[in-house]
Amino acid sequence: MKRIIAILSLMITFVLVVGVSSSIIAQSLVPQGFNYQAVARDAAGEPIANQLISMKISVVSGSANGQVNYTEVHGVTTNEFGLITLTVGSGKPLQGDFKDIPWSEANQWLKIAMDTKGGEDFLEMGASQILTSPYAFYAETAGTIENPDDPGGDSRAVDWNLAGNTGSTPGTHYIGTTDSKAVLFKTDGTERMRISATGDIGVNVIPQAQFHIKGSGAVMEFAIEATAGNPDFTL
Repeated sequence: MKRIIAILSLMITFVLVVGVSSSIIAQSLVPQGFNYQAVARDAAGEPIANQLISMKISVVSGSANGQVNYTEVHGVTTNEFGLITLTVGSGKPLQGDFKDIPWSEANQWLKIAMDTKGGEDFLEMGASQILTSPYAFYAETAGTIENPDDPGGDSRAVDWNLAGNTGSTPGTHYIGTTDSKAVLFKTDGTERMRISATGDIGVNVIPQAQFHIKGSGAVMEFAIEATAGNPDFTL
C-alpha cells in the first residue's frame, strides 16, 4: 500500500498555461522564448509548494508523439501556490536549437516531464498542443527569405519603421518590387499614387505618361513654392 501511495504521489496534476506574445518586436529583435506557467499538485490535489523541481520540456511537430525538434531542462522552485514560471527557450538545451523550430511547417506540441526531487529522473506528464502559435517566430522566418537580387547575401529583411530608419544601404535596401508589378500608395484605403512597372508615375490616376496627374475637380490646383531667393522653374 505504501508503494502504491508513493507512486500515486508522483502522478502530478498540471494546469497548463502557455503565454505567447503575438507582437513582433521592432527591427527583427524577436525574443527566442515564450512564457510557460503550470501549477503542480499532488495526487490529493494539493499544491506542491516551495519545492525545487526539474522540468524537461520538448517541442515536437505534428502530434504529441511527433518528431522532437527541441528539448531543454529547467531547475525551478514552486511558490506557495505550487506555481511554476519559466521561459521556454531559456533552459539548458539537450537537443536541437530553439531558433530552428519549424513553426511555419506544422502544429507544434509541448511535451512535459518532471522530477519532483530536482534531479534527472524525469516522469513524463503528457503533451499539449500549442494552440496559439508564436507568430513572432513565424514572422521572423518570413523575414529571412533570400533576396533574389543578392543570392547568398544577407537574407534578413529590413524593417521600415514609421519613425524613420537607420542602417539602410541605398541600392541594396529599397521599397519596391523585384518583378514587373506596379507600386501603389494609399491613404484612407484609396489609391493616391502609383509607380508603374516601367517607372511612369500617376497621381490619382493610372499613368498614361511619364508623369500623369489627375485633379479631383474642374480646376486642378498645382503649386510650387520657394522659401527664399528667385526659384527657377523650367517646363
